[in-house]
Amino acid sequence: GFSKNFNRHWNYTIALQYKLLQSTQKLSKDTVNNATNNFINYYPGATTTKVNNTMHWLQIPILLQYTFNPKSSNQWMFNIGSSVAYSLYNNWLIVDKNNNTYYFNKTNNNHLFINLQTGLSFKHKQQYSIALLAEKSITPIHKQVATKQYFTQFSLQFSKFLNTKK
Repeated sequence: GFSKNFNRHWNYTIALQYKLLQSTQKLSKDTVNNATNNFINYYPGATTTKVNNTMHWLQIPILLQYTFNPKSSNQWMFNIGSSVAYSLYNNWLIVDKNNNTYYFNKTNNNHLFINLQTGLSFKHKQQYSIALLAEKSITPIHKQVATKQYFTQFSLQFSKFLNTKK
């Protein structure tokens, strides 16, 4: 990534990240086979099948950071910003609340996401940092569906800085 200081307290960072997003749900399974449809519906029920949701993202976060103790070699920072993410692979269940069902339909998956982020980070001697971030998508996971779903996630990120010679 890239980092630029405005003054001793404020800076911004831009980076390129890869993220793997996953969740597992336990749902009942109903297969529909007729002349027009051949698909599987999932729904809450007594018998359960594990269903995996998976998404691979390339993400560019832009964070504004405030350093509480800029003169220290161990710095604490507050982060706030946004990111844009492109989904390389998206296999996430669509929720149909009207019929109380869940189903896969890759044609309704969004591939471009805009997210808001905030959190705290700790930087040690300009060598590495550890951040705890909360992120909320403002772009729904699926397009053209009645029930909109959005990502809300927490992440623990570790960064190792590469020093470049000037």
